Amino acid sequence: MTTVISCTCRPPFVHGPGFLAADFLYRSAVCADRTQGGKKLRRREADGLPMLLLIRLVTKLRGDAPVALDFDDELVADDSDTDLRATLTWLHDTRFIALNGMAGRIARLWLSPAVGCMGGTDPRIAAARHSFPYMTIAEDGMAAPQPVTVHEYSPQLWQSVYEQNQESFDSTRFLDYQCPEHGINQ
Repeated sequence: MTTVISCTCRPPFVHGPGFLAADFLYRSAVCADRTQGGKKLRRREADGLPMLLLIRLVTKLRGDAPVALDFDDELVADDSDTDLRATLTWLHDTRFIALNGMAGRIARLWLSPAVGCMGGTDPRIAAARHSFPYMTIAEDGMAAPQPVTVHEYSPQLWQSVYEQNQESFDSTRFLDYQCPEHGINQ
């Protein structure tokens, strides 16, 4: 009898500066809104929703394809449907995602490669599809007056991003140390 060894390695997730930029940009906007007119800043659970939603979306990536977001599956105890929709709208308006349509309670959307993509995905093509900008974090982070710099879409900029990170973008396999074919015991 022949034993079939199946590989458990998977494509790597390549995250970009847009992942953290979304959180910085949202929190700085919330802080500015709440402190306007001398109000005291109070944190709410929903303040971290953009980052949590991006993490959820990243786990659904499958190559260079849109992500299906089922509202019923994504709502957790502390989320409200209104907060989830408001967060999706904010992420869309700030161009971290592109909404490709809604069918009932399922949204079909594209994630900006500045936020992240799967290894083997060409970020130049993904960025061109929706003219996604490239977001970077200011050197001083949240202490900077403008914590996020948005570089408008440019094929030359995305070419430069690709060339500087080509090894990561071209990687199609994240080696699993427990993989029966590629693991540490082989």
